[in-house]
Amino acid sequence: MPLPSAFATVAAKARKIGKAFASNAAGTVLGQLVQLVAIPLQLHHLGAAQFGLLVLFNSLVAAGSLTDGGIGPTVLRFVARTHHLPRALQHVIASSFTVILMISVAVAAIAVGGTWAWVEWHGTGPVAGTVDPVLLSALLAAAVASSMVSWLGLNTLRGLRHYGVFAVCESIQRVVLPLVCTGIAIVTHDVGAVLIALCAWTAASAVVTLAIAVRHARVRLHVTTNLRYFRRKMFSFSRWVWAQSIFSYAGTQADRLVVAGAMSLSALGIYAVALSAANALSAALTAGAAFLMPEAASRLSDRAWLAKAFMRYTLLFSAVSAAIIVVFTPFAPLALDLWVGAPVAVQVLPILLPLLWTISNAVASTPSGHILNAMGHSRFVAVTGAGANTFVLAAMLAGGSLYGLWGVIGAKLCALPIGFAIRAYTARRVFGLPHPVLVALKMVWPTLVGALVILPLSWQLLIGH
Repeated sequence: MPLPSAFATVAAKARKIGKAFASNAAGTVLGQLVQLVAIPLQLHHLGAAQFGLLVLFNSLVAAGSLTDGGIGPTVLRFVARTHHLPRALQHVIASSFTVILMISVAVAAIAVGGTWAWVEWHGTGPVAGTVDPVLLSALLAAAVASSMVSWLGLNTLRGLRHYGVFAVCESIQRVVLPLVCTGIAIVTHDVGAVLIALCAWTAASAVVTLAIAVRHARVRLHVTTNLRYFRRKMFSFSRWVWAQSIFSYAGTQADRLVVAGAMSLSALGIYAVALSAANALSAALTAGAAFLMPEAASRLSDRAWLAKAFMRYTLLFSAVSAAIIVVFTPFAPLALDLWVGAPVAVQVLPILLPLLWTISNAVASTPSGHILNAMGHSRFVAVTGAGANTFVLAAMLAGGSLYGLWGVIGAKLCALPIGFAIRAYTARRVFGLPHPVLVALKMVWPTLVGALVILPLSWQLLIGH
């Protein structure tokens, strides 16, 4: 018998959403799985200090990529809106490529020139005992430029809704990189050689990805002096997305810098292991949610759909991330023992338990960010994110200086009540929903219950003090 039409429609929509989600998440999931295998090998062959430098380098690349002026999400939104307008699409890609090249040259000049001047004036030895500071700056500048070019290509594919091609390109990038770095670490035991290999692969994959994206967009890639389209159409959006990225870094990456500055590279290595485990459990959700921006951008006239998507996807991501954490937590000690060995696992477990719930809170915030940006509320997202992440960063700096690592972790937990307040305000201010506090509670109750109930219970049972 044929399925009822209503059920068939729902099933078709579910398949479409599931396919889009899986395609956006595939590269991150595969990359995280390979990274989980790579981390203990890198830690063993490089040692805690050199591994800490590798973690710090990746964090600095993420920080350097913030200089892109918000180009990445802007490309995603404007490609989604102009994919059927060849001339406008040409302007979007050409102007974005030109701006990225200009920024890359400036970053390289500042990083390498500044480091060289500092070494000449003050003098300094190798970093982590092996890497020349000027070489480190040059590698950092190259990695930042490659990262921006790569995301230009990936976001172009995503904006075109060529999710299958996007998944293949991102998966290859994310899977091969840790394999290359781990292989070099095993052979050389030298973090300098690992960083050179990292930059070489990142540059090669970025060029190939951008070439594939341009081919699918059916435009000609070139440097342009005509940036009027960027200034008139794209800049007002990109500047607020840029602000979002800067302050998001405070909540997602700056903790590594605080740990490295307040403690040591060895402490950062242990902290990074815990953070990698927490991120691995939820990375698929965060990455998969990216399909919501082009979907919402194509349905801006349907306010009812946007409001329902805001509530339902927030609840879904909160519930799924909380369920994953609840299932994983009883097996965490055994999993860590098998992953990094008992001596390291003992240090990682107390850090991991609270970090899991800060990650759940971040996952629950992902859908609203994509939907609001697609609606053009980039300024609203930037301002609320700036306030929240500035508070968390200030708390991390104060907590890290006073209480070390536990001060940093405590500060990160402050993001949960702040996130709840922002969701309630968003429900009222943007969507005009009644009873915003109740709406926010309905959306994120799994994360809140987990942090207030599951976390203390798991700490008592697994740590015991």
